[in-house]
Amino acid sequence: PFIDDATVTGITVNLLPQTDYLFSKGQTVTSTSYTPDIELHHVLSKVTVSVNDESVSDISVADYPMTGVLNLFAGTLTKNNGKGTITSGKSEILLFPGSNEGLTFDITYQGESYQYSPADTDYEAGKEYTYSLILQENNQLTISQVTIRDWQIGGNYEGTIDSES
Repeated sequence: PFIDDATVTGITVNLLPQTDYLFSKGQTVTSTSYTPDIELHHVLSKVTVSVNDESVSDISVADYPMTGVLNLFAGTLTKNNGKGTITSGKSEILLFPGSNEGLTFDITYQGESYQYSPADTDYEAGKEYTYSLILQENNQLTISQVTIRDWQIGGNYEGTIDSES
């Protein structure tokens, strides 16, 4: 519903449900100028892992910030201090943008658990980082290839909103 002089700045971002948060920077809408152009941006970074060219069944990261706060007007994300284990249940995991220094992925592949520590990288919001790993005979994962790409555009939509007054 429309609220005159409404201000919303801080939105909690929780990594536990692995939700792909999208946002648009704040805009001023008035009764005479009520047609905003909305451009959505991914808040998080996406990491996809494959082993021997096959999808993995789970990726998790331990001792990682679980929540943060997104400032809609500034478009900035601040990580909170509480840490825990983030689990994806699939071959991709959503993480906060920023340095991945010291990060270790716990990977489940064909029912077995493996660990992989990527090279230090600054993950960017809205980018997907693909790690193609090879399982060596000694059960060690080594990197075959890393690809960084922007997420694909899902579509452009238009609509109208009506004031309740």
